[in-house]
Formats: sequence, C-alpha cells, structure tokens
Amino acid sequence: MPHVALASPQRTRFREVLLPRSPLALQAHRQTIETYDALLDLHQYVRPGAYEEARRQARRTGVRDDRLAAAALAGVLDQARRAKLAGAPPSGSGSLPGVVHGSQETLLGIARMWPSMANTPPVHDRLAPARRP
Repeated sequence: MPHVALASPQRTRFREVLLPRSPLALQAHRQTIETYDALLDLHQYVRPGAYEEARRQARRTGVRDDRLAAAALAGVLDQARRAKLAGAPPSGSGSLPGVVHGSQETLLGIARMWPSMANTPPVHDRLAPARRP
C-alpha cells in the first residue's frame, strides 16, 4: 500500500539486505509502523471467514506451526489488499485474531510471512469454475 509506506522500497530485496539505507533496528521499527498502518487500512476489507481460510492455506503450503498465525494474517491482509485494489466495497465484518494493539512481534511476523503468502489465491477462487466469455 504505497500511501502507508514511510520510505520508498529499494529496487530489489537483495539491495535492501546488502545496502541498507538505515540501521536494522530502524528498518524493523519502520516496517512495524507500515504493517500496522496497512492493517488498519485493510481491516475493513477482510471477508468473514477469511482468517480461517488463510490459516488452512498456510498449513497446506507447509508453514511451520509457530509461524501459522502470522502467515494466516499475511494471507488475509493480501486478500483484503486485492479486494481494495479491485474496487470491492468494504465488508467490515471480518476478524483478525491475534492482532492486539499492533504488537511488534505480531507485525514483524506478518511482514516476514508476507512474501510467502502474498498473491496466494484463496481456496474458493482456485476452485471456482472458469468463466467463459
């Protein structure tokens, strides 16, 4: 979500790791703020049952149990992001278990799991019959 980013991203993840623009502690702090801002913005687009669906998807993809909640939250936020970008109206009724006042541990966990869960289609999207023109 570009409007919640505090700094524009590096061109590649490789450059971000090898040529950091700031100390790692500051990068982690910035990342938690950006993640929490995105969470607040996208929460209204979370569909009912999306968390449970994303948790099952994360389990199927082999995510370890200690990272399952963060992976599910990352998956839910990605689904909400896609809904917002597609122009869907806010649903406003989905829940995000485990998000309590934006704890740093939870937010960093979501950020770490984002690359593996982003753009993972929800199960119902993959099983829907193909539409013909």
